[in-house]
Amino acid sequence: MKPNTHTLSFAFLSSLMVAIVLIGACTLPEVRRAEKLAKAGNWDEAVEAYRQAQKKAPFDPAIQTALEQAKARAAEQHYTEGRRFLKENRLAEALSAFKQALGLDPSRSEHHAALHDALRLKEAHTQLQTADKLRGLGRLEEALDAYERAVELDPSLLAALEGITTLTQQQRAATALGGSSAPLTLRFQNAKLKEVFEILARAGGINVLFDKEVRDEPVTIFIKDTPFEQALNLILSLNALAARRIGPDTLLILPNTKPKQDQYQDLMIRTFYLSTAKAKDLVNLVRTMLESKRVYVNEPINALVIRDTPVKLQLAERIILANDRREAEVELDLEVLEVNRTKSEKLGVNFAKSAGFAVVPPGFTGGVSTNTTNFTYQQLTDLGPQSFL
Repeated sequence: MKPNTHTLSFAFLSSLMVAIVLIGACTLPEVRRAEKLAKAGNWDEAVEAYRQAQKKAPFDPAIQTALEQAKARAAEQHYTEGRRFLKENRLAEALSAFKQALGLDPSRSEHHAALHDALRLKEAHTQLQTADKLRGLGRLEEALDAYERAVELDPSLLAALEGITTLTQQQRAATALGGSSAPLTLRFQNAKLKEVFEILARAGGINVLFDKEVRDEPVTIFIKDTPFEQALNLILSLNALAARRIGPDTLLILPNTKPKQDQYQDLMIRTFYLSTAKAKDLVNLVRTMLESKRVYVNEPINALVIRDTPVKLQLAERIILANDRREAEVELDLEVLEVNRTKSEKLGVNFAKSAGFAVVPPGFTGGVSTNTTNFTYQQLTDLGPQSFL
C-alpha cells in the first residue's frame, strides 16, 4: 500500500514546524546568557534568565529542563550558605537563605527542616532578650520562665543557662526566712497568740506585724526540734491564719479568709501589644480563661491592659502568645504560559479544518468540476465499511 501523499506532507510540515521552534528557542539570547551565568556559578541570575527565555518559548522542553536544573542548583547554593550562617550565629541571614532555598526547591525535606531549625533558634534568642528585659525590670519570675523557654528551644544557649542559675540562686536566698537554720524547741501553755509569734520571730530573726482582725487568743503548743519555717506554718494552720511576706525579714499575720487574701493580694498591671490578632476579639478569651474582669482594650494601639495577680498575668501572657498568630498560609508556585496561535501561521503552517473530494469517472480527461462535496474531520473519522458501495 502506497503511503498517502497528503499524510506525508502533513508529517513533514509538523516536524519542520517543531524543528523551527526548537532551533529558534536555542538561539534565544536569554538562553545563551543563562548558560554563561550557569557556567560561572551565578545560579540565581541563571534562573532569572531561563525564566525570561521561557516567556518567549513557553513550550520548549529543553528550556523547562534547564530552568528546573538551575533552580535546584540555586536552592542548593542558598542551603549551603544558610548552614554556614547558622554556624556563625547569623540567624537573620540564615533564615533568608533557607527561605530562598525552599522557594526555589520546595520538594527537598532538608530545606524544610533547616528553616524550622533556624526559626526555632531565632525564637530562643527572642526569649533570651525578653528574659533580660524582664530581669532588668525586676520581674524575676517572668524572667526565669523566659530563660527556661529559651533553653527548651536551644539547650546550647549558655546565656540562658547562666540566667537560670543566677535567678534560682537569688530566689533561694530571697525565700529563705529566718537567720538561723538550727531546729527550734518551743513549749507554750495557754499563752497569748501574739506573744507566741513574737517569741518565734525573735528566734528566727524576723519581724512580725498583725492585721487588726487577728484575735489574741490563748494557745497551747509543744514543738521539739522543728525547723523555723515548719514551726511557723504549723502555728498558722492551727489558728486559721496566713502570713504574707512584705519585706525581706518581715511577715504580716492575717486571718486565712478569702476577703483578707484579696485585700492583701499583690496586683500588677501589664500591657500586651498584639501584632496580628485584634484586641477586641481576644479580650473575651482572656476574660473567660482567667475569670478576671480587670481586662481592658486599647483599640488605637491594639493592646490589652490587664490588672491582676502575677500568676494570672503569666497565664495571660501564655494565652496571648498562643493566639496572637497569623493565619495559616499556602505557598503556590505559579507559572503563566502565553500561547500565541498566530505564530505558526506566520511561519506558513496553517492546516485546513475540512477536506473536499469529487467523483471522477475512469479514463476521464476533461476538466474537474469545481462543485466538490466538503466533509469535516469528524465526518471523515466516522466513515466505516458500510459507508462505501
